[in-house]
Amino acid sequence: MAYIKIKNWEKYQHYKHRSPPWIKLHSQLLDSEDFAGLQDDSKLLLICLWLYNSRKGNGKITDSVAFLQTKLPIRKKINLQPLADKGFIKLCKQDDSTMQAECLHGAVPETETEKRRDKEETDKQRFLDFVFLTKTEHEKLIRKFGLSGTAKRIEELNNGIGSKGYKYKSHYFTILSWERKHQKEQLERQPKAKKCRKCSKTGAYIDTDDTGQQYWLCEDHKPAQKPLPPTTPLPQLKGVPEVKTKSLSDKVNRQKDALGVK
Repeated sequence: MAYIKIKNWEKYQHYKHRSPPWIKLHSQLLDSEDFAGLQDDSKLLLICLWLYNSRKGNGKITDSVAFLQTKLPIRKKINLQPLADKGFIKLCKQDDSTMQAECLHGAVPETETEKRRDKEETDKQRFLDFVFLTKTEHEKLIRKFGLSGTAKRIEELNNGIGSKGYKYKSHYFTILSWERKHQKEQLERQPKAKKCRKCSKTGAYIDTDDTGQQYWLCEDHKPAQKPLPPTTPLPQLKGVPEVKTKSLSDKVNRQKDALGVK
């Protein structure tokens, strides 16, 4: 029984899942002379074979060329020989019993955790315009920030993606990362405790030296209260007898009454 073996499949597409939603397409492929030497039809065929084989995950395609012609989006007749000549695939022949044994040996059953993770990756919900979170991730954010706090952080991320074109692999971890950064900035903006100029205690009062520079003083070294500047006595109005009063305001009022000033 003939089959197609994908070159280096174990090295570049080493998945534990049977049917991953995507495959790795390495950028080093652009530097490959063998890939550059292929015709466009052969390049498309190679990528389609990678995608088709990802559903089985063992690096071996046992389906016939006639069957692949109906499954792959290629209109022209499939020609595997150019890919074999460049070493991207290997055309093998093997009896059914040996082939079945190798397939059973290479099969790795998925665990319940892997199945659940794959389902969550494909079942992400969209929030607002650009934010995608799984149901589990959204519930974790609600437990951490509350409903209003979660909605606020989702809106901030949505505005950042929409206005600046941010691209993130995980919007859930991006929200957590932004939160840690925000908390760090808040700590940096908080005023640092000022030390007393005369000791190491925390300052509670501000005083000014002769040069006009301000400095801190603690409770034990609080600045002495400076005396108020002397007040200038009011001039004696002509024609108004001086009246002895108990306070300066009474004196002014009596002088105004004598002159008829309201």
